[in-house]
Amino acid sequence: MKRRVCILWALAWALLLAACGPAESDISPQPPDPGPLTLEALSVEVSRGELSAQELARAARELPEELKAALADRGVEAETVTVSIGSSPAAMAQAVREGLALCAGTVVPSLFPFFVVVSLLLQLADACLQGGGAGAVFHR
Repeated sequence: MKRRVCILWALAWALLLAACGPAESDISPQPPDPGPLTLEALSVEVSRGELSAQELARAARELPEELKAALADRGVEAETVTVSIGSSPAAMAQAVREGLALCAGTVVPSLFPFFVVVSLLLQLADACLQGGGAGAVFHR
């Protein structure tokens, strides 16, 4: 039991020492300007609803260029814009529900431990850099 406690203490001190380093200057450099936002592909699905066949054909033909122009006015470049016609609003809503359920059931639970550990490490590093608590002991 004592051995496990000693190993845990050693691990905690190693993490603490790794997070505490010399304080850098208070002025951080500005990040470079990323430039305009560029989308490789944008897909839009239009549901049939009450639209006629001619209106759907016109939407599928004209909407991509109109979307590109509207995005360009906002500083977003889209390389390709595709428009597809959905069967019904109910089918589209069901597909969205299934996608969100998949995300909530697999992606979020698998990333949650990573987010918790990173958050704790960032808080520890921030406390050490500000000199609070045990951080003052490690600064020279």
